[in-house]
Amino acid sequence: MKTEAALEAVAFESELKKWFQHSSGSPSSQKIREGWWNRFLELGLPTKQNESFRPLKLRKLFSEHYLQAGPSSLSKEEIASFVLPECRNSVIVFVNGYFAPELCSLDAVPSRVVLKPLEQAVQTYGTLLSNYATEAF
Repeated sequence: MKTEAALEAVAFESELKKWFQHSSGSPSSQKIREGWWNRFLELGLPTKQNESFRPLKLRKLFSEHYLQAGPSSLSKEEIASFVLPECRNSVIVFVNGYFAPELCSLDAVPSRVVLKPLEQAVQTYGTLLSNYATEAF
């Protein structure tokens, strides 16, 4: 017999699976996402046995209802208060999990650092991303 907390974790993982199955993108990016998803399934959801997660209230996390986020339209002015003055020239922004290059400030980021949305990165670095797809976790 499963505990209520275990049932909530199963329902939470089921919801994540639905989101994954309905994600969009090119076949190449979908293949990479599938590798990341499979790695997530291998590791499973965190439990209290994972030392890093002991202080968290996992049951509360798993019992909440979440909506799948999409890209958002923010301006640099709206995020300015979250950027420390010493970081103004090296800001990398993700909004709801989506890379937002228009909000980034990369003047102090080394030129060898490549930042692209996944769909664009797959076109140039698809093989590299595929080879490291399971290293995301």
